Amino acid sequence: MMRLLQQRMVAPVPLLGDYVALRRYWVVAGLGIALAFSGAAACAQPLIPNDGVIPLLDTPIMQQPLQHGAQSLMQMQSPPAVQTGKVNLAPLATMADTTKLCDAAVKLVAEQKIEQAFAALTPYWPLAREEINRLAGQTKSQFALLVRQFGAIVGQEWVRSRTGGKSLVQHLYMVKLQHHAVRVGCTFYRPEQTWQVHTIFWDDEIDALLEP
Repeated sequence: MMRLLQQRMVAPVPLLGDYVALRRYWVVAGLGIALAFSGAAACAQPLIPNDGVIPLLDTPIMQQPLQHGAQSLMQMQSPPAVQTGKVNLAPLATMADTTKLCDAAVKLVAEQKIEQAFAALTPYWPLAREEINRLAGQTKSQFALLVRQFGAIVGQEWVRSRTGGKSLVQHLYMVKLQHHAVRVGCTFYRPEQTWQVHTIFWDDEIDALLEP
């Protein structure tokens, strides 16, 4: 339904133009990358079997500036709770906690409160805060374009959750517009005891949400 612009963001780039119909928009925690993939990229092997999500790590992690990576990981590994200024938030100790966080973030997206959605994810996301803020701004611009083209957002809906072993989980949702829908996914990774945000993505490939 939409034409696709391919764009790779490793260093800060300007916002997208007046009209970019974005089929795939995803962010890899810790790498500082947001990608809008072409149709060819969408044919890559899925992260989790039988799903339509492309592999998460196509760039070596050491390509990230070491200073940003170290600072982000230090924030994520601060026990016993995640540190966010003067507020201590409980860590994501269980898979149910990841579901609640993703559900809350997607609800905020459906209300077009994009900055608040990213702010809810930030304490658990090992990505530089300025990078998250930049991505939030771009996502807000893209959703505004979608609303103008396909009508108002009328709600959101959980579709399914998938696991990969005991340390990877992905929650998939639809954000519903009047004349179209957007697939939104949150992937969480558990390196040791607690979960952290690994990937947030959205695209218009709603057929991938159909049961096999």
